[in-house]
Amino acid sequence: MASPAQATTQIVVSQTPQPAPTVDLKANSQDGSISIAYNTSAVLSWTSSNANTCTASGDWSGSKGTSGSESTGNLTSSKTYTITCAGQGGSVSDTVTINIQSSSLSVSLYASPSSGCAPLSDVDLTANVS
Repeated sequence: MASPAQATTQIVVSQTPQPAPTVDLKANSQDGSISIAYNTSAVLSWTSSNANTCTASGDWSGSKGTSGSESTGNLTSSKTYTITCAGQGGSVSDTVTINIQSSSLSVSLYASPSSGCAPLSDVDLTANVS
């Protein structure tokens, strides 16, 4: 009796590696840390490549587009903003810090009348703060 014929099929699957995503986060068009005046705002802007999703963390939160911009609103303390973008090739993050410049106040006091003998009474004090 004859033996049945056998056939062998080999299947080769190759996968092309996916490119790693990139993201670039800026504050007022600058990387890293910036300083702004007290009670003013900055603009956060970001771009990414090879990413499908981006998520904000730190002093902002939520799902973000793969590119965009938004205002921080007026800031009275330093803030750190991070964005993480992910794609088929992995995930990547970028961070910016916005520092608040210290403000200096000047106070001038004026007395009216400005001279006399102690003890003075009925003296008006005026303060100018700038």
